[in-house]
Amino acid sequence: MEGYKKKLRVFGIGKINVCAVTVFFVLLIIGLSVNFWGTKAEFLATGSVAGDVGLSVALVLVGVILHEGLHALAAIVFGKCKKEDIEFGVKLKEGLFYCHCKKPVDGKAYCAILIIPLIITGIIPFIVCMITGGLMQTAIFALMTAGASGDVVMLCGVLKNKDTERKIIDHPDATAYYALYPENDLPEGFSETSEEEEKEILSSAELKDGKKLGIKILLIALFIALTALALFLVGLFMEIV
Repeated sequence: MEGYKKKLRVFGIGKINVCAVTVFFVLLIIGLSVNFWGTKAEFLATGSVAGDVGLSVALVLVGVILHEGLHALAAIVFGKCKKEDIEFGVKLKEGLFYCHCKKPVDGKAYCAILIIPLIITGIIPFIVCMITGGLMQTAIFALMTAGASGDVVMLCGVLKNKDTERKIIDHPDATAYYALYPENDLPEGFSETSEEEEKEILSSAELKDGKKLGIKILLIALFIALTALALFLVGLFMEIV
């Protein structure tokens, strides 16, 4: 970008996944504990396991679409972007959906773009389900909240590096962004990220993430096993009662 020098900030998928799994299980334990012993709410929102499974699948699909749509809406409202500045896509290798803003935005606006979908599609509905009941729905919104871990990690990066005071632009291919520094106001010791350095940084991050693939597979398997166990226990409990 003319008049600016850029500094690349990269966030490893491995770190984000560890954060997501941790957040999911912490929220799941809290949510189900409140369901069981706090509000003593209904375990099944629809009255049947099959109905709740269908409802949960629908909530995930709608939630993912709404999450990315809210990123785009926040970019338009707070980042002053146009529709043509926004691009949607899927990173199959990382298992991520994304909304990419091709235009530089103010650092504070970038924070709003990151955090608004988490609040609307994760935190608020999780709290509602935790209080009103629905074991599977509570778990789904715990998952939706944890699924925004990438946004939270990036937000922490923006705040830690004090990038709220400068312009920011998304990286088109990686979980990363460029902090833009005015050429006439560079901090002491500043060095712009060159194309060669960027390739090396992204390659190194990808290699580290690749080493964690086995752990990620085990965690996914654990999640599926625990979900299946929860469904079984709910069905058994309903039969006993």
